[in-house]
Amino acid sequence: MDVQTTQIHVFSDASLKGYGACCYLRQVGKDGTVHTMLLFGKSRVAPLKPVTIPRLKRRAAVIAVRISKLVNRELKLSFDEMYFWCDSQIVLGYMANESKIFHMYVANMIHEIYQNSSPSQWHYVKSKDNPADMASRGASVDELINLSWLSGPDFLKEHDVKAYMEANNVNRKIEEHDPKVKPVKVLKTSAAALNIAHKFLKYSTFNGLVKSLAILQKAARKKTWKSVSATAEDMQETEVLAIKRTQEINFQEEIQTLKENKSVRKDSTIATLNPYLDKQSILRVGGRLHRADITTDEKCPMIVLMYSHLAKLLVRHHHHRIHHLGRRSTLAATREAGYWIISGASTVKSTISDCIACSKLRKLLQEQLMGDLPAERVQRTSLFSHVGMDVFGPYHVRERRSTLKHYGLIFMFLYSSAVHIKMLDDLSTDSFINALRCLTAIRGHVTTLYSGNATNFVGAKNLFDRELERVSDPKMQKYLLDYRITFKNNTPESSHQEGAWERLIRSAKAVLNGMAINYKERIDSQTLKLHSMKWQAY
Repeated sequence: MDVQTTQIHVFSDASLKGYGACCYLRQVGKDGTVHTMLLFGKSRVAPLKPVTIPRLKRRAAVIAVRISKLVNRELKLSFDEMYFWCDSQIVLGYMANESKIFHMYVANMIHEIYQNSSPSQWHYVKSKDNPADMASRGASVDELINLSWLSGPDFLKEHDVKAYMEANNVNRKIEEHDPKVKPVKVLKTSAAALNIAHKFLKYSTFNGLVKSLAILQKAARKKTWKSVSATAEDMQETEVLAIKRTQEINFQEEIQTLKENKSVRKDSTIATLNPYLDKQSILRVGGRLHRADITTDEKCPMIVLMYSHLAKLLVRHHHHRIHHLGRRSTLAATREAGYWIISGASTVKSTISDCIACSKLRKLLQEQLMGDLPAERVQRTSLFSHVGMDVFGPYHVRERRSTLKHYGLIFMFLYSSAVHIKMLDDLSTDSFINALRCLTAIRGHVTTLYSGNATNFVGAKNLFDRELERVSDPKMQKYLLDYRITFKNNTPESSHQEGAWERLIRSAKAVLNGMAINYKERIDSQTLKLHSMKWQAY
């Protein structure tokens, strides 16, 4: 058969049991004969969660366009036309829609259908003529053979398919209250002049505020952000604009009164300043200096409310400009720059009090609070039960023809500051243990010893621990445990924890040094007397 026209027809349908689609090849010969055959079919079981029939039919339409995409890719044939058939007027209305907006789930499916087909390719087919009905409801083998599943519906076998399309043309409009259509709200908007003074709270410096406003105003004029930078003239113009916007909020009633050529009320905060509006509608201080040979800002400064954020920025700016001088200098610099802050002295005082640089320069240093004394210093115990100790020296001692170093070991009773001093021949652990034995023999049993981290103190502590572990007699071990001396070493690099007995070392050194001087003078006097007796003998 000489083929004159090759067409692809894809049908889709759905039911509560399932949904699916099937694709048919239709060829028309030159002699008018028509041949149809099944190319591809696909069906799916409906989900367990109950869904509506229109939703299943939309999913079946998605499978239909996916089948057409697969057939175009796999078959090496050229098709003259491609048709899509559906027996749901709702689905056809969704595809023909051009003005409604759907919810996201429906919109995604319609978008996929639009990507692989056009609305003009979709047509209505009666349910009795739709072969995809068997894919959605199921059929036995005999029904598949006898029915039109393999060969396609009867109207495809006719010569003119377009006549069937025209006879079954349906309305494809979507109902206004369709639940799948997303409601669109149109809001009426109007533009009005806005005051941007409340945006000033975002800035912490006056220069930053003025520069940002200058760049924003210049970009609005040029309608672009490219290569926009502020000049000195832009900064000066924007500075006046910032004052004006702040005054419009803080002195709204006064400005309106002056525009009507009336006097400001007597109970107003600026009534005593004799205010007036200049050519730029800036509220300025009046007075009798209008003929003075000085600048306008000095004659009639601009009025700024003390509670406004702009007043704080101005005071902070001029305070930094004059290098953190006092309140009077800051207030004078602010007024010289052309700003009259109501209750300026109190505003300057409160602003300078928060200045970190001024706090570092002028405020008094804080004193460190002392902590509580430990319990051993304030609770009454037996003499020399809790002892702090340290080594001081060395002292050079003459023995025969040698000069040796000796050290002092001070024991201080923590409760009453009683002192016991022993001399050490060297800084070894054995020498310290001998001095400790002398202390316990004379003063009684020591419970706790506080010391630094000297090697002899740490060595004695380790030695006591090792000796205690070697004792095998239970009675002796119990005795040592009951009367054992507890060593407590201070934290490394924390010599301030030994302050109590460190101060007594100074007193002990003073006494020992005085004794050494007296002893030396006594030796020298005896030597002088011996020499005088020898001279008398001659």
